[in-house]
Amino acid sequence: AVCAHTRVFLSTYVVDKDSEGGQWSFLFHRSRDFFEHVSRIITDNAPLVERAMALEGVTPDKFLVHHQVVDEPFHLHQPVTFSAERPVRLVWVGRFDLQKRLDRLAGIAEGLLQRGVPFTLDVYGEAVLDDDPTLPASRERLVRAGARLHPAYSGGFARIDPDRLDALILTSQDEGTPNVVLEAMSSGLPVIVPAVGGLPGLIDEQTGFLVKDPDAIEEYLAAVTALTEDH
Repeated sequence: AVCAHTRVFLSTYVVDKDSEGGQWSFLFHRSRDFFEHVSRIITDNAPLVERAMALEGVTPDKFLVHHQVVDEPFHLHQPVTFSAERPVRLVWVGRFDLQKRLDRLAGIAEGLLQRGVPFTLDVYGEAVLDDDPTLPASRERLVRAGARLHPAYSGGFARIDPDRLDALILTSQDEGTPNVVLEAMSSGLPVIVPAVGGLPGLIDEQTGFLVKDPDAIEEYLAAVTALTEDH
């Protein structure tokens, strides 16, 4: 009787990696009738829908793609000539978990330092899943490269004063359509993000830089260099 009068809604935003590096989602490897009992699966990006359809045969009518709404104060960023006195100011925001790839960020900071690019890097976050064995080393590498590590913050992007910043960097292995990217763009900040999840359909040359091979640190370094030249 309960089943007859109950509608089941699920939400999921990303296909993650399991401990052995394989793809994992609660949508995968379900019984044939599992999706018959689900009214809608809510997500924020079409690529996840396409992947579930291809791998599990889920029909598109089971999904609702809902893009989050953000409302951040817009900041008009004035042209800047970057120098040692006025370095490019970068920010990274996220969980200190394996999916977010803090080790990539450490490689970017080290690469900028080696290239002699004047920069600052503020890193906001904390570990939630405690699943990243490289986290202690990544934190040490970031600090040695001059990054400033801050606790996670609550509230919108305005809490970290985006008017003082020049770009948001995202280094995730997998994503949906992360709110922090929408908030940064809404505030007028360029973004440098990997081509994963819903991000390729969101970013263009007017809003930032799309890193096609997220494991290629050189692509991130080239994007930061291009950012400094565009200004």
